[in-house]
Amino acid sequence: MAVTASATITTGAASLPDAYVPPILTPIVATEEGKYTVDLAIALADPSTPSTGIANVLGAAETDFETVQAVNRKLDVAQTITANLTLRKVQRLNTLGVDDGNIFVAGTEVYRCTIDFEWA
Repeated sequence: MAVTASATITTGAASLPDAYVPPILTPIVATEEGKYTVDLAIALADPSTPSTGIANVLGAAETDFETVQAVNRKLDVAQTITANLTLRKVQRLNTLGVDDGNIFVAGTEVYRCTIDFEWA
């Protein structure tokens, strides 16, 4: 019994590396769908290479859904729940929402992700 999330990213969500192929999610018959925005700490997505960075952002989004979003949405985590996540937009900025390139601003650097979800 657990919440298991799988994530992918749309090609328009961010500048993806050439030849990058987003993961294909196994279709589910969703009992609920929606959208949310979450700030994922840069430390969770070491961007050593663009492909590694994307994989790490997807993994961080899955972990966030399984441990935070599921609880916040009052899912019964004692049940077996499968969730599909699609990242629609990913921005690198700080928690104050500043993305003007100025490194001398307050706030913690994050990947702000807009995510469509469905679960069953």
